[in-house]
Amino acid sequence: MTTTEHYTKIAMWLHWSMAIIIIGLVIMGFTFDLMPREMKPTAYMLHKSFGLTVLVLTLVRIWWRLTHRPPALPESLKPLERAAARAVHYGFYALMLALPITGWVMSSAYGKYPTIYFGLFEIPHIPFPDDAKKAISYNTNQAHEILGTIIAPALIGLHVIGALKHQFVDKIAFIQRMCPRCKS
Repeated sequence: MTTTEHYTKIAMWLHWSMAIIIIGLVIMGFTFDLMPREMKPTAYMLHKSFGLTVLVLTLVRIWWRLTHRPPALPESLKPLERAAARAVHYGFYALMLALPITGWVMSSAYGKYPTIYFGLFEIPHIPFPDDAKKAISYNTNQAHEILGTIIAPALIGLHVIGALKHQFVDKIAFIQRMCPRCKS
């Protein structure tokens, strides 16, 4: 493994594609209650399909991160900034696993509707004892909502604010590390 000034093209692709999908999923989660009833089945299926896509991409991203060292953080970062950057990144990895898993568990325990991945094939439900399904569905729904409506927006906000602060206040070519067409 080598340390480079920029992330690899695959890391950049994973970062930006997942960012777009996750932001879209968060927005979709906030708007479900505003949708007309006839749109909801399609919206939920798309939400579940994109959520499962995030789960698979997260596993790929973890593997990539373990096999390809990211660029070192700039030396000018203070210890607290380094700790905050690591905490936000680990928080994102936990979130990118927890959100789709809680959604899949919730959908499986609820059991009323199948998950047809982008209309192509059915994702099997996780089997649960019948007497536990209602509690599992309720509790994972609560966890999924907290993760999606509070934790995800907070982490996204911290990540964006941190990157912008380093780029424009500290004058570190920070964004270029993850930008495929930017020059440092």
